[in-house]
Amino acid sequence: MADRDRPAPMKAELAPDSPSHDRPHQGKIEGESTAAAAAAAAATAVDSTAKGGHYGAVPPIDVATLDGIVQSAIRHTLQHVVGYNHSHCYGWNADIIQTILTRVAGEMKTARDAAAAASSSATATSGVRVLPAYKLAVNATIVQQAMAGAGEGEGAPVAQRGMHSATAGYWNPDTDGMWNCKVDLARDKGLAVIVSVIWMAVP
Repeated sequence: MADRDRPAPMKAELAPDSPSHDRPHQGKIEGESTAAAAAAAAATAVDSTAKGGHYGAVPPIDVATLDGIVQSAIRHTLQHVVGYNHSHCYGWNADIIQTILTRVAGEMKTARDAAAAASSSATATSGVRVLPAYKLAVNATIVQQAMAGAGEGEGAPVAQRGMHSATAGYWNPDTDGMWNCKVDLARDKGLAVIVSVIWMAVP
C-alpha cells in the first residue's frame, strides 16, 4: 500500500484546562497561566503563554517563522479588542486566517524560489522540483474566557471555560503535517485563540 494511501498515526489534542503531567506529551498543546506569563501579558498584546508543536512531516518553513506569522496575525487583528464579542468573532477569525494563509504561502514561495535558483543547473537537467508545492489549510478557534474581576489584582485567578479539541490526519507522513498553537489572552481580553496550520504536498 502506498504511503499516501495509509493512515498516519497522528493525533493532536487541545485540552487547555488540565495539567500537562496528567496526559501523554505527544500531540498536546498546552496554555498554562503562570505569574511570569501574567506579568508579560500586562506589557504585551499577546500573552507569552502561547505554546505549539508540529506533527507529521517537518513544516515547509522554519517553525520560528511560522510561530511569528501566527503571533503577528493575532496581535494585529486583536490589538484594539477589549473583550470577547461573539458577533465580531467571524470577522476576527477571517482576518487571522487570511493573514496567516497569505504570509505562509509567501514564505513558502520565497523558499522554493531560493532553492530553485541555488540548484538551477540540476533542476534544468532533471526536471525535478527542488521543493514540493503544498496545499495549505488554516483553522482558527476563538474561545471565550472570563477575565479577572475589577480590583482582584494582577495575580487573581482567571476563570476557565472547558474545551477539548482533537484533529487527526489521513496523509503521507513523509511530506504532510500540521502545526498547532494556543495563545491565551484571558487576562487582557477574555479569550484564547487556537490556530492550526496544515500542509499537504501536491503530488
